[in-house]
Amino acid sequence: MKKKDIQNRADIDRLMRYFYDKLLEDSEMDIIFNKVLTMDFEHHFSILVDFWDNILFYTGAYKNNAMAKHFALNDKYPLTKEHFDTWLGFFHEAVDELFTGEKAELAKSRATSIATIMQIKMEQLNQPL
Repeated sequence: MKKKDIQNRADIDRLMRYFYDKLLEDSEMDIIFNKVLTMDFEHHFSILVDFWDNILFYTGAYKNNAMAKHFALNDKYPLTKEHFDTWLGFFHEAVDELFTGEKAELAKSRATSIATIMQIKMEQLNQPL
């Protein structure tokens, strides 16, 4: 099957579901999402699709504060460089397996930027005073 670029919300939804299938196979990531957070994944997917729809297509669909949500998670379960590396590795892998093109590359680039900024901020928060 020939890969195409990410073109719409349906593509983003497909990517997020595929990505999370991969991510949750990792035991450490599964702990975060199924033990620490006990996620309602259908609700989470709708938020993720809004977030990435805004990132890739500038729709204004995402109205939340992603950093605040991750700070709250970090308070419960400190996030490490390894968590961000794992997340980013699975994200890039999922994009590359499903899509090719300008938006696919933009998704990977933005994911790298977001993960880097979050990691730096979490490391600062996790430092002892």
